[in-house]
Amino acid sequence: MNRFYPTILIVCALLVSVSLPVCGDAAKTVEAFRISFEKRMNSELDGHGKKARELRQKYLELLKKLKGELGRQEKLTAAAQVVAEIEAVEDGEQAKPIPENADYRFKRLRVQWERGIEEILRERNRKVEATSKLYLKALDSEKRKLTRAGEIKEALLLEAEEMRVKALPEVVAALKVDEPEELAAIDLKKFLPGREFTYRREEAKNQEMRLKFQKQGLASLEKTINVKWEIVGERRVVLTHPAWSASMHLKFSKDGLSFDGKAVPQGTWRRGDLIEEAPAP
Repeated sequence: MNRFYPTILIVCALLVSVSLPVCGDAAKTVEAFRISFEKRMNSELDGHGKKARELRQKYLELLKKLKGELGRQEKLTAAAQVVAEIEAVEDGEQAKPIPENADYRFKRLRVQWERGIEEILRERNRKVEATSKLYLKALDSEKRKLTRAGEIKEALLLEAEEMRVKALPEVVAALKVDEPEELAAIDLKKFLPGREFTYRREEAKNQEMRLKFQKQGLASLEKTINVKWEIVGERRVVLTHPAWSASMHLKFSKDGLSFDGKAVPQGTWRRGDLIEEAPAP
């Protein structure tokens, strides 16, 4: 099992290396630095590679399960689209755009897969960036010590190592990629009318209901009509109905594709995902 050791341990390891006497063999100093750096880098890359493989395997399992469901429902076109996705993932091909008429469950799985990969890459880049900067700082510190001591040839060895590390593809990618800006939250007042979501409750986990938002603050939940919905804050929607003993507080994701909430005051959870991506005409 790969582990990510706390940064303080790497700092200590590098400090041991840079504590070598200035007059010592610079080549040995560089070698000591490099061993510590490469061990850490390999651990991080292996760890994130394992996460990516696990995510890929989970995606394939969910796609195959969906293929079976679509087959039982006799949705041939939708099932064929999922089969094409399975084959592409297994062959390591780059993902193609999902057809407009694809099943909503397939679209949802693809979004979850892409988000997972993006998060793994962001986490990997953050860790590689931190490790690289720490290593480069240690190299620069030792180079300066050697330069002040007049050991120019030795200092040039450390400078060469700095340049080598800065040119590594993993380091280039990590140092160049900034954290993506947070996407602005979608305007729920404009987005929700005409859209339909699945609706699941903690009290009946295996039952999937349908929640459809209409204009003028009304919605329907299965056969219950005239449900009132109100936006409270940026991404929170409250559902109420005269016959209910609770109000439903739903917090939507920034892209509006899902929600997670609870019944108040009971506290039981409520969850759902977008079914129809285009509002009704």
